Amino acid sequence: VEADADTVVTMWSLLIGGDGEPFEDMVRDFNEQADGMAVEVTRVPWGEYYDRLFTSMTGGDPPDLAIYHTAQIPQFVDSMVPLNDHISFDPYLDNIAAATEFDGDHVSAPMDAHPAATYYNKELYAEVGYEEPPTSWDEFIELNDALVDAGYGAYDAGEDVHSLRVWLPWVAGRGTDPLPPAAGGDGVEANFNNDDGLAVMESWQTAYQEKEWAEVDSATSWESFNQGEHAAINDGTWAFSRYSEGGPEELDFEWGVYNPSVGPGMDQGKTLADSHTLGIPRNPNRDDDIEQAAIRAIEYLTQDRNADWGMQAGHLPATEEAFNSDELRNSDVWDKSLNVFYEMATNDQLYYQPPTTSTNEYTNALYQNVDTVRAGEKDPQTAVEDAAQTINNIQW
Repeated sequence: VEADADTVVTMWSLLIGGDGEPFEDMVRDFNEQADGMAVEVTRVPWGEYYDRLFTSMTGGDPPDLAIYHTAQIPQFVDSMVPLNDHISFDPYLDNIAAATEFDGDHVSAPMDAHPAATYYNKELYAEVGYEEPPTSWDEFIELNDALVDAGYGAYDAGEDVHSLRVWLPWVAGRGTDPLPPAAGGDGVEANFNNDDGLAVMESWQTAYQEKEWAEVDSATSWESFNQGEHAAINDGTWAFSRYSEGGPEELDFEWGVYNPSVGPGMDQGKTLADSHTLGIPRNPNRDDDIEQAAIRAIEYLTQDRNADWGMQAGHLPATEEAFNSDELRNSDVWDKSLNVFYEMATNDQLYYQPPTTSTNEYTNALYQNVDTVRAGEKDPQTAVEDAAQTINNIQW
């Protein structure tokens, strides 16, 4: 998004595809209605974003405004502008806004909560006798085996960091917090080298090595899902706008969304969630009028347009007014997907990945071991032990 105004706010974004276009459309709307100010958005590749943002902030040349996932905020806190004195946090839902508060200061403003769920091909499910989604591990196994027998790909939780959208909540849904706070520190400790963590790791072996519900390369599953040859994948709220009519990956079959809490031994529903937030990196050389324009942009994007953000990007809105609005409930996204996410949120089923100063480090240690089981390179017990040891050796 380019900007032409007396006061230009530079902004970095990692949003692409499903929520990238809706976000940039809202920025363009802001630029059109703002008086003498505008936001210029630069897209930074998702895999490079936080490293480049950290370098810019520590190097003294950050953007004026940036998107932060709540799980990533701790590493940036000391270099962010506190917002309490600039905007009201009353409009936001308490449980979402709480993740942006550190030592009494809100350092960013939330736009949403974006949990994950199972997106599925209703036609393929019906073909093997499932008019409704499964609700237990036994049903899940029966369904996916039937899909494989019928010649289809069955289910894919994803690889890399995406796999943790299923792995972590499946452990948490068994009653075990897999990553509780570390004693006497700011980090986490591994609490999954036990029966619960092993059971979920064994389910990966069952799914991808023994039963071959999906190819080892998960990219194959996403391509096949779009083509109607793979039945289900795990994805986030943002997939709604990608798959819907007119979206960049519009699906030509009937599809739906269901609660992913079907892992082995789960006695409570859980799904991984995070939030997009907007914050201002500190820069002592920034003109005051630019900072004031950035604050106004935050208010507009996270409060004034929050219902639009939910309806267009598919996320759960962060403000109470938008979250409970009739407009949202009468929207296409509500009927297609958001009602499922709303039910999970209101039933306390959202599991937030713990934010730390080394979130990427512990995340990498975990998903790399999960992926080795998927690929058949490690047995589940060894993978659980190796992941736990690596995480517990991190110097927080």
